[in-house]
Amino acid sequence: MKEEVGHELVSLVEALLMVADHPLSVKEICSVIGADVKGADVVRAIDVLNNQYEASERSFRIRHIAGGYRIFVQPEYSPWIRKLYAAYKQERLSRAALETLAIIAYKQPITKIEIEDIRGVSCDGVLKNLFEKGFIKIEGRKEVPGRPFLYTTTAQFLDYFGLASLEDLPRLEEFDHIIGEVAEEEVDLGLGEIKVSNRTSGSENSQASESKGEDKSQDRIVQAEESA
Repeated sequence: MKEEVGHELVSLVEALLMVADHPLSVKEICSVIGADVKGADVVRAIDVLNNQYEASERSFRIRHIAGGYRIFVQPEYSPWIRKLYAAYKQERLSRAALETLAIIAYKQPITKIEIEDIRGVSCDGVLKNLFEKGFIKIEGRKEVPGRPFLYTTTAQFLDYFGLASLEDLPRLEEFDHIIGEVAEEEVDLGLGEIKVSNRTSGSENSQASESKGEDKSQDRIVQAEESA
């Protein structure tokens, strides 16, 4: 029989999840609450909350994604939420960026040359865009002549697409089918479930960073590459 957790702990965990702008790990929650709170107690508190939400037919649940926990609105409420935010600029990726991101996700770690061999075109600009958005990172160098950088996806990639791990990616042929059906110019990355906590989704911040030119983005990549 599972040991019961106190109402105060349940409320504290809920409060942290409500305001967090990223998935909170059990370790992170314990470090914030302190008082020798155990990880098992935090997990039980989350179970209590989800049971309460389900019993009272609430519109949201807590999900485990990207190594942490986050509150999501249930998928059936997505159409109305999208209407509410229709006036705001959605975070979007070009078809080229989505294809490149898919290649990295399924083939990682992978070099720029290998990505370009698969796509058949240069991907310098696309990689800078994905790097700037935090979807990819440099994960060392490949031990071949020239020692090119290796690219992998990040925890932010998992968080954004609502994935617990890379094992949750759809089959590659399914992803190809999705890309084939999307608009030619841009892809709306809206998920079936919507994050409850408020966070910037690339509206003014993303627009401003792009309008200032590629120099700033390039500097960040160079700095990251030099430290890799």
